[in-house]
Amino acid sequence: MGHRNQNNAQANKTLRTRCSSCAADIPTDVSTDPNDRQTWALVGRQGNLATVFPVCAKCYGQGWRPAGYEGI
Repeated sequence: MGHRNQNNAQANKTLRTRCSSCAADIPTDVSTDPNDRQTWALVGRQGNLATVFPVCAKCYGQGWRPAGYEGI
């Protein structure tokens, strides 16, 4: 797989989101390669609803998980 297409969300500065933990600006693109991943999409709960929480690689690596994290 190697080189990623530069026309993806990571290269598009308008397709950004905020880390649910530290509010860092991160791409909406979630790489299939965990070693290349800048954004992690973690499923947790807000009330009774399953919700996807975008998390930056730094917060993910430091162990941050949303309330009700389901490990999906």
